[in-house]
Amino acid sequence: MSNSMYKNMKINDEYYTSANAVEPILKHLKPNSLILCPFDTKDSEYVKVLNDAGHNVIYSHISDGGDFFNYTYDDIKPFDYIISNPPYSIKNEIIERLISFNKPFAMLLGVQSLTIRKFMKL
Repeated sequence: MSNSMYKNMKINDEYYTSANAVEPILKHLKPNSLILCPFDTKDSEYVKVLNDAGHNVIYSHISDGGDFFNYTYDDIKPFDYIISNPPYSIKNEIIERLISFNKPFAMLLGVQSLTIRKFMKL
């Protein structure tokens, strides 16, 4: 899939999550978890809040050469969770990819994402 998937992104697809939107996730995580934030930079509130809570966070972002669509299962295998705020314009492709890894994940998405027919079955 490579970077070609990112070509479908819209120019205004970069939204920043506030710390208070990340904090509710903390109570659902095992202590000292290894977490992948595949759509984040070091300045992301996801990275900051999760690190401050004692988790080990690996982050990547397309602007730094990170490509979520090139991750293999072996890349994902060590992680306990995948957590982020993905680009909404390609959220369907991201959700499909996340489900294929069979790993716990949390993505900040609009509730309407839950009504997509193909994901309702999953």
